[in-house]
Amino acid sequence: MWHTRLQIEVQYGAPIGSSRRALRVLPLEIGQTIASESWRASPQPTRFFEKRDRFGNRVLEVFNRKIERVWQFELTFQTLSFAPVSARENENLGAWKMPSRAVFFAPILRDLAADFRAMPSENRPNALCDFVFQNLEYTPQNSPAPARAEEIWARKRGSCADFAHLFLALCRLNGLPARYVAGYLMGEGQMHAWAQVFDAKNQIWRGFDPTHNRATDERYVAVGVGRDFYDVAPHEGTFRGNSGALLRLFCETKSQEIMTRAKK
Repeated sequence: MWHTRLQIEVQYGAPIGSSRRALRVLPLEIGQTIASESWRASPQPTRFFEKRDRFGNRVLEVFNRKIERVWQFELTFQTLSFAPVSARENENLGAWKMPSRAVFFAPILRDLAADFRAMPSENRPNALCDFVFQNLEYTPQNSPAPARAEEIWARKRGSCADFAHLFLALCRLNGLPARYVAGYLMGEGQMHAWAQVFDAKNQIWRGFDPTHNRATDERYVAVGVGRDFYDVAPHEGTFRGNSGALLRLFCETKSQEIMTRAKK
């Protein structure tokens, strides 16, 4: 069993009103079972509700009439099991081969992808994952949104989202249905991003993490799938007021074994 705790804090320079935020931070039921889940916010929301977006992700909508200076959110949940993820009934797999906002098919990426087309299709995801890992240097994300895949390749460095976007571009240019995944990874203090590539032979989605150059396993907890980061941004919102906003996010995922050891 995996225990995850997420904390979000938003600081404002002055009191604000009419705050609306959409959070994509709740665990999905794909490939994992949710054993427990709870959250709290301060100040208490005026109202809230949960909905599903077009990709089936859980979206928590939270509204506050007024926030003085700080808004805080804490989520805790437990997940267990890890199973292959099958394609949904009548899922349009062709849509996952198309370019998107951050996964643009620039000429330089077409040239890179062409080098892998002679390879059997079942071998390409592993080879592309290794290629991205070997050619990019990891740097923490320091902007509200990641760059496009060709920009990432040009600078040869990026965040986990950037690694995922370059990997997605190369997969899609090789005719492989591939999607962006956001979630949590054991041992990291921030949210993580990886990708899933459809395995046509076994009719399942296989996870690949180009940031760490490995297949995903039970340490990965998914909260959203989409074409790229922009479909699964963890925090989006609007408010009324003459103030800037500073967001801080921290999360931790631990196994039952690690938590048991810590208590001894």
